[in-house]
Amino acid sequence: MPRREAWICVAFFAALLAVLFAATGGFPRSKFLVIHPRDIFSAPAVFLANFFHLNFAHLAGNLLIFIPFGFWVFRQEGARGIASLLIGMSVSGAVVWLLAAPGQVSAGFSGAVFACFGILLIRSLRVSIPQTALLVVVIGVLLDTNFFETIRPTAYARENRISWLAHLGGLLGGMGAQIRSLHIALEMLHKQRKVTDEEFAVIAARIDATAAAPTPEKSSGENSGESSGESSGEKHG
Repeated sequence: MPRREAWICVAFFAALLAVLFAATGGFPRSKFLVIHPRDIFSAPAVFLANFFHLNFAHLAGNLLIFIPFGFWVFRQEGARGIASLLIGMSVSGAVVWLLAAPGQVSAGFSGAVFACFGILLIRSLRVSIPQTALLVVVIGVLLDTNFFETIRPTAYARENRISWLAHLGGLLGGMGAQIRSLHIALEMLHKQRKVTDEEFAVIAARIDATAAAPTPEKSSGENSGESSGESSGEKHG
């Protein structure tokens, strides 16, 4: 995607989040807008909750990280990156809806942020190892070296009200959507006879090898992501 269009996509998401935050005045209470675990009336929030935030600091923290990484996704992957991002956001919400503790509610854009990480990780593994190393370093700098503390049930996640389920779901959702989108793109080229049967088999094997490759240790962290409120029963991402 051209640079200008990629920035337009980033600006659209940022403006949407800002407008919705201004319209709700903060964390909405409707079951349709924030996730109430396993509540059937909260099913729409699996996707919609990504766009709402507890307070301005929560919104600003997510945008600060999403803007550079979202631009990177849109610039490198175009429409495929947008589709993978939306799927990753939905997976993040679904994981929280299915597995979060009863009584806790959740919302926030950090699932989308971690979906961006998953998308870029699969791309960088496919393109080059140096790019993967650069991605890990950049994430580490932006997230203050606590990455693994925010994708599993740690004391750090609990004390900072971070929903590790949303982060892990977004990361895995972004990775899975990106891998699937590569297969779809390859199949379309094969049907259009733009790649031979032999090329199709080789490239498909490489994509599968990328999916099976061990994820490099990322030393990074996030304190602006999806969060959990032990006292208030709120999770925000």
